[in-house]
Parts: sequence; C-alpha cells; structure tokens
Amino acid sequence: MRYWLSRNAESLPSLKPGTVVFSGSYQPSEWIEVIEQATTKTNIVRLTLLEGWSSYDIEAKLIEL
Repeated sequence: MRYWLSRNAESLPSLKPGTVVFSGSYQPSEWIEVIEQATTKTNIVRLTLLEGWSSYDIEAKLIEL
C-alpha cells in the first residue's frame, strides 16, 4: 500500500473529516474508492498521529486500535 500511494499520490482525493469503515481486503485503488464514497458515520475511533512517526508506527497503532 505504501508503495502504491507513493507512486499514485496525484490520484488521491482531498481527505475530508469523517469516518471510513474498512472490512475485508482491498487493492490499493479500492482503498481510495472507499475513502471517497464514505458518507455514513458509525463507530468513531480517535487516532492521533504524532510527528516523527514512520509508516510502520502508524500501521502498528492502527492494528492496536
């Protein structure tokens, strides 16, 4: 996913505040579609990303949550 995002940054939508629910497994382009189409709010989980965190740190925090 990190590789795909680094190569396709121009196709990323502007991220808007909201809740996105992921379930199952996705191809990188499908992640973008899910983010763009997210319209409903469900369970809310607050995630604070600290300056200096690597993608591995973020991944570990997401797994923890």
